[in-house]
Amino acid sequence: MAKEKTTAQKVTRLDHLAGKAGHNIFERIKLASEVLEDRDYIASEYDGNYGALYDKVAGYFPDLCGVLGTTLDGLRSLYREYPDEQQWAGEQYNIAHMLAKHNEEARSIDSSRRTLLKKSSHNGRKHHQRRAELPFVTKLRGKLVQAKSDLQVEQESVAAKSKTIESLSAQKDNATKKAESFEEANDRLTGENKSLRTDNTRLQQELNQVVVERDRLQLIVLGITEAVGASG
Repeated sequence: MAKEKTTAQKVTRLDHLAGKAGHNIFERIKLASEVLEDRDYIASEYDGNYGALYDKVAGYFPDLCGVLGTTLDGLRSLYREYPDEQQWAGEQYNIAHMLAKHNEEARSIDSSRRTLLKKSSHNGRKHHQRRAELPFVTKLRGKLVQAKSDLQVEQESVAAKSKTIESLSAQKDNATKKAESFEEANDRLTGENKSLRTDNTRLQQELNQVVVERDRLQLIVLGITEAVGASG
């Protein structure tokens, strides 16, 4: 069994792999994440200056951070989401494609985090006001729980209606085949097909309404969550 590399050896390895693509990308990002998480190494070699080590490690990724427009933290976040190299191999180590799938959610999370940090700093000057708002916060938390429950119900309803649409679509296809095979039943099957299309259109409209309502509830949940975080 291979001996675990020291953090210093990992830094050396990073320097050696700098700029190398293909399967090396996974190892580079994995090593960078492990190096930056070694608090003992940062304390002993950098006097606890995390920023200095971060800048050094980031310097090993000009091909990824510069060209792809992401940051070292973005690459580490991608590694945390896909810690198994088999997942990267399945994407043929196409990091641009992987980042495209990951970045939208990551940007949303980062934006929410920055907003919460900003509000937390601002609200630090309003300690007494927060205490006065505690009953309101409690009420908001109750609404959040209820909103989450309502959202789950809506999601289950959407799933059920989706299955219904799939079932109706299968019935429509079956009716079409019968119409082609049995001319004597053409009039009856045509009527059934029209009915199915009407039902399908109605259900699609209902589904669209449910999706709109789900999005609205998600916005409400997000707003409540931000309000709770800001007030709590």
